[in-house]
Amino acid sequence: MSKKTKATLYLEKDTIEQAKKSNFNISEIANRALRERLGLEKETKRQESLRQLLESGKREGKLYFMPFHIKSLELENVGKFNDLKLEFSDGLNLIYGPNGSGKTTIFESIKKVFDPDSEENVGDFVKQDENRGRVSIKIEAENNKVEKNFNVGGRTIKEFKERGVVIADDLFIGLDEEDKSEIFDDLRESIESQMIVTTVNRDLAQLAGNAIKLYSYTEERKKEIEERIADLSMGLEENKKDLEYLEKEIKETEAERGRLKKSQYEFESLKDQKAKFGEYSSELNIFRNELESEIENTEQKFENIESEREKGRLEERLKHLRNELAEKNSEYEDLVSRKEDIQEKMSMIDMEKDRLESLREKIERMMEEKNATMDKIDALEGEIKELKDEREEIESRLEG
Repeated sequence: MSKKTKATLYLEKDTIEQAKKSNFNISEIANRALRERLGLEKETKRQESLRQLLESGKREGKLYFMPFHIKSLELENVGKFNDLKLEFSDGLNLIYGPNGSGKTTIFESIKKVFDPDSEENVGDFVKQDENRGRVSIKIEAENNKVEKNFNVGGRTIKEFKERGVVIADDLFIGLDEEDKSEIFDDLRESIESQMIVTTVNRDLAQLAGNAIKLYSYTEERKKEIEERIADLSMGLEENKKDLEYLEKEIKETEAERGRLKKSQYEFESLKDQKAKFGEYSSELNIFRNELESEIENTEQKFENIESEREKGRLEERLKHLRNELAEKNSEYEDLVSRKEDIQEKMSMIDMEKDRLESLREKIERMMEEKNATMDKIDALEGEIKELKDEREEIESRLEG
């Protein structure tokens, strides 16, 4: 709702006096006139759809607007009820239960208390084999105003601020849960709303501040419950299998991701090793070049020396240098090979980075699916328990 602010208005004195006598809210009228002039009062498509739905429901008797909030309802010998007491709160009150549980009786009872034409078909309304029935409604009526105005034709018009609405579930046939939820939200905004809605749909209970469940104590309802329990149990088993599969997949994927993460840590170690090997291979290569140069110089000296003794010493020196060069060549080749192995391993690890991210995203998706499946399991188990309790109550009533 938009924030309000003060504004100075210059209006004709006589007009103001007449408005005050008629108890008009001048600020509200002025605000509405400005909004209409600015084009702010045009209906949105959703508002138009809601209005048309409510008008249709009102014509067909599927909803009834009230000038009051209802605090409680008592039924005695009405419909299928010997003695029923219900408490209501502000906001959405949902009365849900199967066909034959008395939802329509409650809806009609509230209408009959306020509706001037309610005495029609009273015989059908009172419980069979009873001579009288009673509907008692406690209301919150403080600061509410109800007026009757009569026109020339004698037609009575009731004017009141709509503070509550009773709606039969038939009004919502064909609408999905999202549409119903949005309609409830729109009604909250359009009325200082207390909504009392009767429905067979237990799923709407999560939208309500006050949810009341009704029962139908018949063999037919017991059979419906048993069929529903069987269907839900099958769904429960399927979801448990799905959960078991997901948990296994998550475990295996996390193990693979753990291995890849470990290899990523190894990548840095290999990178350091490669750098050290690079430094050492450079030093080793320099040393090999120096040995080759020294061997070449020694061979030249050997050719120019005539002394057998000196030749013998140089031969020993050449032999030593050639052996050392062979060792360093072998060490260098081994070092090059190890560097190549490290590089190959680093390349493989580097290629697994994308795989690691892909596994992370896969685990996130599976965890979301797992949580959703667990929610389904909880909901199914809750509904099965509720149905079993209802079946037990029906069996107790039927046996009694």
